[in-house]
Amino acid sequence: MIICSPSLRTKLTSEYFIKELDFKGKFIFEKSIYEAPYENLLKVLQNIEDKNKIAFLFGHNPGISDLVNFLSKEYFENIPTCGIVEVDFDTKSWKDISKENSKLIFFEYPKKYK
Repeated sequence: MIICSPSLRTKLTSEYFIKELDFKGKFIFEKSIYEAPYENLLKVLQNIEDKNKIAFLFGHNPGISDLVNFLSKEYFENIPTCGIVEVDFDTKSWKDISKENSKLIFFEYPKKYK
């Protein structure tokens, strides 16, 4: 599923990924993640139905960077614009995601290749 802030910038970014990935899953705009602190973002993730095994979250800093730092054993000063972080969780329920059951898979961003 995709959970996206209703801002124009995140909407346009999500549309690019939807097209490139030929995404056909559930898509929702979530007002509560607009410029939200990581605690709000964490609540949104923890409320995902467990039938959804993969979730994309399109949001804003500093909340996104803080969320990744809260959930990952790695530390990132900043997740830049259009940065992509994949975190895998060794749990069967979104309610149980935590730093203890997380594994950073990758971190990529466009300016890395400039």
